[in-house]
Amino acid sequence: MSSPAKRIDKYFKLCIKFSLSEGELAKRLKFFDSVLTIPPEIAGEIIVRGVENRKPRILVGRDAKYAALVERLMPVTYWNWLGQGAKQ
Repeated sequence: MSSPAKRIDKYFKLCIKFSLSEGELAKRLKFFDSVLTIPPEIAGEIIVRGVENRKPRILVGRDAKYAALVERLMPVTYWNWLGQGAKQ
């Protein structure tokens, strides 16, 4: 896992690139940390195992599994639901 200093440096550069205020950057970092609950090492292991087993879909994390379930239950309205979530 990358150190907090490297992560903050990376996002500071993105802040400059996309002209984000420090407050907006802090808000996005907080959201990013809340969404990513699986460490990169474990996510990588899941992906590698999926590729080795030739899985057609590799879902990493609860959010991906939830989105896949919603997509299968409501294939027509899924994209509307996804678009609403992206606007928030």
